[in-house]
Amino acid sequence: MLLRIMMGAAVGWIVYMTVWLRTDFHGGLESIIQPFLAGIVSLIFVGMAFVVGLPLRIPVLRCLWSRIRFFHRS
Repeated sequence: MLLRIMMGAAVGWIVYMTVWLRTDFHGGLESIIQPFLAGIVSLIFVGMAFVVGLPLRIPVLRCLWSRIRFFHRS
């Protein structure tokens, strides 16, 4: 579980940094701050996804979720 969270955060960091490299350069301070900001933002969003998905670990909710045809995978 922790490995998945860290992999999600790493992918988010890579995407954030790739987008940042494609934008205009605004100075040296930005080069120092942006990698840390990318890590913080990625961890926040991965953590939110983890918390939202956490109730699906409860067996009753997992069974209910899997019975609803709208959520089935094709």
